[in-house]
Amino acid sequence: MYKRLAVLLAIGLLLMGGMPVMAKTKIVHLNYGSHGQGWRDFLADRVAAFNASQSEIEVEIIDGGSFNPYLQKFAVMLAAGTPPDVVEFHPAMGAPYIINGTFADLRPYLEKENIDLLRLTSPAVMSVLTDNRGAIWGLPADIFPVVTYFNEEMFDNAGLPYPSTLGEKWDWEQARLSARKLTIDTNADGQIDVYGVDRMYNRWYIWVHQVGAKLYDRIIDPIKSYWNDPLVIKGLEFPVSMIQEGIAMPSNAPRVSQRYFYHRGSAMTFADGPGIIGGSLKGTGIRYNIAPQLRGPVNAGTEITVNAWEIVDASLNKDAAWEWIKFLSLNVESHSKLVEYTGRAPSLTQLQGRYRALNPDLPSNFTAFFTSAAAPGTQTNYLLLQSTEIGAVVTPLITQMMLGQIPIETGTQLIHEQVSRILAEK
Repeated sequence: MYKRLAVLLAIGLLLMGGMPVMAKTKIVHLNYGSHGQGWRDFLADRVAAFNASQSEIEVEIIDGGSFNPYLQKFAVMLAAGTPPDVVEFHPAMGAPYIINGTFADLRPYLEKENIDLLRLTSPAVMSVLTDNRGAIWGLPADIFPVVTYFNEEMFDNAGLPYPSTLGEKWDWEQARLSARKLTIDTNADGQIDVYGVDRMYNRWYIWVHQVGAKLYDRIIDPIKSYWNDPLVIKGLEFPVSMIQEGIAMPSNAPRVSQRYFYHRGSAMTFADGPGIIGGSLKGTGIRYNIAPQLRGPVNAGTEITVNAWEIVDASLNKDAAWEWIKFLSLNVESHSKLVEYTGRAPSLTQLQGRYRALNPDLPSNFTAFFTSAAAPGTQTNYLLLQSTEIGAVVTPLITQMMLGQIPIETGTQLIHEQVSRILAEK
């Protein structure tokens, strides 16, 4: 009698919610809106899969908006003491937070589970994701190596070999010779209709690095300027001479945006990565391919950046957040879904051979992305705590040098003096 009563009471308590139920740990993931709709669809897919795969953690995605709104929202949440658990930053965007240790060090999590991130990715990716203390500040999503894009039809018309067939002979001199033949003034009116190369005034630091020079003493939070190194001048001479010869598009060209490679206004570009395949090139009908970045006098290195997922160090749920970003980044199914939804280049080496199967829009020589990503000398751009102040010095002087308005020697010396003062003030 009493046993039956106890059972009935227990059932009643259960029906009334009287028995304690363990609440799930909630993870708030602040999505960077500028990643686009494909990225949002990917996250929605993975949230559903992750939440259904276990009973202890629940992920909620909140939209942080585009660049400035995202930074503002994150800063407000940090200041209010209610930070998101997971965020999405690439190095340039997250420089102050990387330098100041806002993101949790993931190395202990990796070591605890015997995960060798170097084996899963590459030295270049590891270099980007490791700060000056040796902390790993994020897990990789996609990689963005800058390569050579070329218009096959224009190369055919000029009787030139494709850069993708030249191997190590695809270098500064061959690029110059090709650009001369590819630059066209169709109606002989003195106005260039098609340039050999577009936007060499962008990512100009690639050419500085290819002569073995450095602009600063270290990539993350530098404290010393090397702008007065003669090798910096040598590196800048390459894009400046191409622009001054009239075979590379200047930044003040008439209708400058219409001169871009993906508008058929130039035969080549050395300033883009995988992103334009599903973006500016999509639907253009241009017959194009890619090749590794040009080889300079010392190396064929290029610029690489890595989009990453970070755990905020102030999060109260770091262990649960680790399970979520590990699922996004290191789970092969998730990483494949990222490529399928967004078309971006995978950071996991085991998926790189399958990249074209996952993204059918890729050109035939798609492996050039990974060749350049792994090339000696490839690095991310400098992460500067004083990026606003230094940019205000560097950008106008670089523009003047590229347009031939001031000598390179003068411009680099002025930059060195002013940047040195900014770094010293820190």
